[in-house]
Amino acid sequence: MTEIIDFLQRRDAQFEQQVERLFAMANSHSERLEKLLAYHAPKPQDYSYFLAFIAYTKQRGIVVKDVFDDVLRLPKHQFEWQYDMKWSQVVKLCVTFLTLASRAEVVGEQPRSL
Repeated sequence: MTEIIDFLQRRDAQFEQQVERLFAMANSHSERLEKLLAYHAPKPQDYSYFLAFIAYTKQRGIVVKDVFDDVLRLPKHQFEWQYDMKWSQVVKLCVTFLTLASRAEVVGEQPRSL
């Protein structure tokens, strides 16, 4: 069991390092989004995590849009201090949201406001 946990921790650490490198190479907020969407495709379990995240932020009275703006704008350490959330996990949730929003646009639905 510890091997599985170690693998998951290493995988999360690798993802975080790769996203940090992507963000360091980006020159603007929109370029960060483009690089992130090209790099990471959400997995089925990410959608469940996203719904849990929405419930969590609602419970804490946090505006999700502000969290997603700040995860892309603020330095990692500042974001984690301000929101008491793990930066790399919120980046994944942000990608999941953007993927859902883009799919809704393709289908012609209006995305709901968070």
